[in-house]
Formats: sequence, C-alpha cells, structure tokens
Amino acid sequence: MNTLSFYAAIAKHLASIESNLNALADIYENIEARTTLDEDLIDLLNLKADEVKTAATALKSITYSGG
Repeated sequence: MNTLSFYAAIAKHLASIESNLNALADIYENIEARTTLDEDLIDLLNLKADEVKTAATALKSITYSGG
C-alpha cells in the first residue's frame, strides 16, 4: 500500500491545525477579544475546511484505471 505515508502526513498536519485552533480559542477566551480581521480569517479557515472535506470525499469516487 503506497498511500499510508500520505495519510500519516495528513493526520500529523490535522493534529497541528487542531492544536492551533485550541490555542486561538484560549486566546479569545482568556487574553483578548476577536477582531474583525480574526473574524475574516476564521471565515477563510471554514471555507478552506469545506474545500478539504470536498476533496477528501472526492477521493472515494476515483476509479483505478491501471497504469
């Protein structure tokens, strides 16, 4: 199986993203309020997350064509 390293790398990056999101939540709760820029960046994160989910779901529709 040639794909395990890709899934491992994705899982590692997702864990890092989750850690950063938790850190941001802590900042917004305990250190400072969100700004308009923060709100805009959160919207961009959500948009990108939707794009990633769509791309991941699309992987299931790919059919092996030989090669």
